[in-house]
Amino acid sequence: MLLPGYDRYRMYFKDAIDKLAVDVHLVRAGKFKSADEPFVRRDMSAEDRQESSVYLQSLWLGYRTAIGHARRLDPELLNSYSNGFAAAVRAAGGDTASVAKSAGLVTALRTGAEVEQRMTELVGRMTATTASAR
Repeated sequence: MLLPGYDRYRMYFKDAIDKLAVDVHLVRAGKFKSADEPFVRRDMSAEDRQESSVYLQSLWLGYRTAIGHARRLDPELLNSYSNGFAAAVRAAGGDTASVAKSAGLVTALRTGAEVEQRMTELVGRMTATTASAR
C-alpha cells in the first residue's frame, strides 16, 4: 500500500514574461500574498513555502486521522509507515503487501482468484443473461 502524500507544484513564468517583454503591474498588501508569484518570481518565496507547508501538513494530519480512525490505529503509525517504507520493503525482500499487512493497513492478503471467489459468494456469478440486462 503506497501512501501518495501531498505536495504543491507551481510553474513560474518570470523568465518567459521577461523574454516576451511583458510589463506586469501588481499591487500587493501583506506578507502572505503569493497568487502573483508565478508572474514575478522564478521560484517559491519563503512565505509561500511556509504557508504551503502549513496547508499540506494540515491535509496530511486529516488523512492520517481518518485512516487511523477507520483502521483503529494510532495516526502517528502512518508517519512511521511512510517515513520507513523503503527500509521496510527492503527488509521484507520487496514484499510491499506484507509490509502493509504488518503495519495494520490491510486486513488480509488474497490472490486474484480468492478475491473473485469471495465476490461471487457475495453477489453471485455474472451470467450471459445478467450481463445482457445491463
